[in-house]
Amino acid sequence: GTNTTCANTIFANDLEQLYNALNDVTLTEHARTAELMNAGLRKISQKVVEEAAEVALEAVRKRTQKTVSESADLLYHLVVLWHALNIEPSEVW
Repeated sequence: GTNTTCANTIFANDLEQLYNALNDVTLTEHARTAELMNAGLRKISQKVVEEAAEVALEAVRKRTQKTVSESADLLYHLVVLWHALNIEPSEVW
């Protein structure tokens, strides 16, 4: 329906904003993200796998709030991975 389409658009826009913000990451202002980006593709990929496992484990345990929190971490790391590979969010949608 219309609400679902609107929510999907907002979600896509938020991820695209995060993706674009990665262009301006500095070690001084965004140490965690800068360190992750500088660690390379292997480390970023490892974090995606780790966060995906945490989402799955929390879901199996039926811990809704932890699943939400870990899902946010997974999305963050996934967007960093896309950025490292020059995959635009629009390519995923």
